[in-house]
Amino acid sequence: MPLSDLEIIDQWLYGRSLATQDYYRRYALQFLENAGKGLKAANLSDLQRFASDLQQRGLAASSQRTAIAAVKSLLSFACKAGHLQSNAAQLLHPPKVRETLSERILGEAEVAAAIRLELDEQARLVLKMLYFSGFRSSELCGLRWKDLRPSGDAGTATVFGKGGKTRSVLLPNAFWLELQAARQSDESPFFAGTRFDLYKLVKRAFERAGCKASPHYLRHAHASHSLDHNAPIHLVQQTLGHASIATTGRYLHAKPSDSSSRYLNL
Repeated sequence: MPLSDLEIIDQWLYGRSLATQDYYRRYALQFLENAGKGLKAANLSDLQRFASDLQQRGLAASSQRTAIAAVKSLLSFACKAGHLQSNAAQLLHPPKVRETLSERILGEAEVAAAIRLELDEQARLVLKMLYFSGFRSSELCGLRWKDLRPSGDAGTATVFGKGGKTRSVLLPNAFWLELQAARQSDESPFFAGTRFDLYKLVKRAFERAGCKASPHYLRHAHASHSLDHNAPIHLVQQTLGHASIATTGRYLHAKPSDSSSRYLNL
């Protein structure tokens, strides 16, 4: 008996992280609703209309890319599984979107001010962990105290990250000492809250410093500031868990330190 579209979606999402399943399922269902037909009847025009609709709704560039990548991945899987005879998504060229990464990079002084003005000790440790580790929100929310292990004079934090990959990040010595002073039982979560709570914590902290930020802004800041201080790009890639060094390289272009314009005389 042929599988339904929903059953194909379940198979496609199997084994992915809960966060990825949530996002990808939402975009897949949005595509089906937008098309007004099942996967077997969907064609290139439906895909192009969905991509255009994302843009017209004012969705962030990163969200547009994620939505389109999700639908293309679903159709590719459905084709390989024999649910579709052909994959129309292979012909889809997503609309070009303006790169806004530079607008989401905090200055070092802004990060320092937000941490300094945070009076709650646990909240201050959370802000520092986000900045020093470059962890994603989901990674930090899954972190437990047992995942913090000594390494020489400092320590490491190990997370189960995007794409089912585990990685360990070496933490600065001074921060490691702060963590040891505040250490709780091994099974306790490092941050006892949800991703929404984490968003509110970061938002309030940076409002005190006179700017806007979300947890992911601290990940951007980690990448940008470490590259500014001449950290090797492959090391930043490894720390952040980027699958491609091209992703890490975006931070070099977001805040250029030189330009050919400086060599012009008028």
